[in-house]
Amino acid sequence: MWKVLRRGSIFVLSVMPVVACSPSASGPNRPPVASAGPDLSAKMGTELVLDGSASYDPDGTPMEKLSFEWSVAVAPAGGEASIEGRSKPVARLVPDATGVWMVRLVVSDGELSDEDVAAIRVFGCSTDADCDNGLFCDGQETCSNGDCVAGSPPCGGNCDEQHDRCEDCGNGKLDAGEDCEPQLGDHCCDPSTCQWVAERQTDPQGICYSDNSCIASLCNGSGKCKPYSLTDGTPCGPGSCSGGDWVVPV
Repeated sequence: MWKVLRRGSIFVLSVMPVVACSPSASGPNRPPVASAGPDLSAKMGTELVLDGSASYDPDGTPMEKLSFEWSVAVAPAGGEASIEGRSKPVARLVPDATGVWMVRLVVSDGELSDEDVAAIRVFGCSTDADCDNGLFCDGQETCSNGDCVAGSPPCGGNCDEQHDRCEDCGNGKLDAGEDCEPQLGDHCCDPSTCQWVAERQTDPQGICYSDNSCIASLCNGSGKCKPYSLTDGTPCGPGSCSGGDWVVPV
């Protein structure tokens, strides 16, 4: 670039260098953006996929040239599970304790890094069957809001785990923890546990009775007899049941 300068009565011609930007020139390095994926909720023991594939580098560094590092930032009491594939964009975790887990993902381009955290709520059950320990004497466990709740012992006194029954049941008196006592004339009473039998079960004492062959008198779950119509089409002598009545084909 040429430029004319005047110094008094003398003109000076000077040459000024021009610096041009190269097409390959780049700005300062920017850190990548880490994404640990959405928060999750799962049952304990379920394999979870930790997906960090939405992470990226605003400078255009390919995914395969970025480094990934997963770690468990927070684990609930008793949680010792580790992350499988912790140096990959997509990793896996099998939680071994209920509660809230926090997993951290750090993504680096070799110079700068970024991190993100995802929360995982782990519950212990989804149905009562998940909580059943198979024991009789400690009662029926239930599932409430994702956690197992201990049952109430069915026997007021001694309990026979081997035969799934209360040893004091049938002694002729209503003991603590018992719904009923067969020897006191309580019908719909399970003689092995002194508890009411479930709804639609046959009365163990045989007191519930119906003279209609299409209506069964069964226990209602709380010690009473209740009539229940047999399913339509149930065979009954030369005919079948329909709406609780006996129907003879024409």
